[in-house]
Amino acid sequence: MVEGSSLTLTARVTSQAASAVTGGTVQVRDGAAVVGSATVASDGTARVKVARPSVGTHAYSATFTPASSSATLVAPSTSATVTVKVTAKPVASTTTVRVTPTTPTTTARPVATVTVRASGASPSGTVTVTVKRGTTTVKTLTGRLSGGKVSVTLPTLSKPGTYTVTARYAGSSTVRASSASTTVTVKRATSTSLTAPRTVTTKANAVTTVTVTGTPSATVTGKVTVRVYRDGTQVAVRSATLSRSSAKVTLPKLAAGTYTVRATYAGTSTAAASTSRAVTVKVVR
Repeated sequence: MVEGSSLTLTARVTSQAASAVTGGTVQVRDGAAVVGSATVASDGTARVKVARPSVGTHAYSATFTPASSSATLVAPSTSATVTVKVTAKPVASTTTVRVTPTTPTTTARPVATVTVRASGASPSGTVTVTVKRGTTTVKTLTGRLSGGKVSVTLPTLSKPGTYTVTARYAGSSTVRASSASTTVTVKRATSTSLTAPRTVTTKANAVTTVTVTGTPSATVTGKVTVRVYRDGTQVAVRSATLSRSSAKVTLPKLAAGTYTVRATYAGTSTAAASTSRAVTVKVVR
């Protein structure tokens, strides 16, 4: 039983002939402590109410004492012990859920970290994590709390857009259930490639081509920036707007030497940023 409830103990007194005994008193003990007594009714029963027993295990026994008028006909007796376990009332819990990275891409596998807290208790048990896109359930996963926390790896969310991640704690005998939700915006994953001439003269402008590819495949829009470095120092920067996922970027004339060129796609509200590999360009006289 749960703490805060009252308990009624019923003792039945019968004679050796199995007939009900009327009169006399039944005294109930919890261990050695007397918790109440009652007179035996005409049906041979006596009921003792215990108001809100404390949390823990209680061992109740009943002792019958016959009325003085029937003491020569009915002998005293004591019942076997009855064990009653009183559990603490479940406390309220609070669930939080956090998804990392906060803005995943369509090729990533985000991780949902669920934390359950309860005052004066250590939450245990299972957590269910449900991922939805609109009203469609994408995936439902479960995890078991350890120290009030669990991390669940979500599937790859391959379609760009907004998803809802809901964590539901099932509760336990000591902690009540709770839930929490968060929204996650998934951006289209991109990769940026850069092509440039390996060699150019000091009198010419190198023309580079930047191409941005989306996953899943789609036309990518936005801006790209090409940066030129010499010995680790940036010496030039040029930007352009993508057209059909590509842009040509003309570099300034450069002094003789070896340069490193790299392109960066800035991303948009629906597509993630990305950076190309470095390309080496040699400028000769």
